[in-house]
Amino acid sequence: MSKPVKAAVLSAGSWGTAFGMVLADAGCEVTLWGRRPELVEAINSTRTNPDYFPGVELPQRVRATTDPAEAAADAD
Repeated sequence: MSKPVKAAVLSAGSWGTAFGMVLADAGCEVTLWGRRPELVEAINSTRTNPDYFPGVELPQRVRATTDPAEAAADAD
């Protein structure tokens, strides 16, 4: 069994979150980069993006960071 593709999405806004959800649904491990710490914290703690997708649960394969280098680290 091969390991999942790691993807970095450099946006935690509406388009970035939607794209991250599509990638996660396709089996990728996704790291979103967001510039706002409070939004990144909300994504990681509640599994939702309350600013752009309130009430929509994000896949478990999606996480967020405020560090662009961390988001891109080991990304395929």
